[in-house]
Order: sequence, then C-alpha cells, then structure tokens
Amino acid sequence: MASCPGYRGNTVPKDVNAATATVRRKHTILFVDWCPAGFKVSINYLPPPAVPGGDPAKAE
Repeated sequence: MASCPGYRGNTVPKDVNAATATVRRKHTILFVDWCPAGFKVSINYLPPPAVPGGDPAKAE
C-alpha cells in the first residue's frame, strides 16, 4: 500500500522530501499495521498546461 503524491512545476526533491518527512512525523496519514506502506513520489518539472479560455491558478 502506498500514498502517491504528484508534484508539478517549480518543485525540487529537497522540498518533496521535507514534506514527506513532515507527514510521517506528524502521522497525518495513518496506514494499517498489517500491510507494508510507504510513499511513491512523482515530480514533473514542467508547469501544468494552460487550457485556452480556462481560468487556472497561476503556477510558478
């Protein structure tokens, strides 16, 4: 079992590791004890695509 957060845009592995460590330390996500669990992280350095005529939030 795994939690799979995905990051896009101006994100560096150092920040992702810090966020994952915070979640583990604060026990924000609780996994069952009878199944191995962990985090699989996806980082895409490209910003989210803009949809013509759409109103997306700004990404750095």
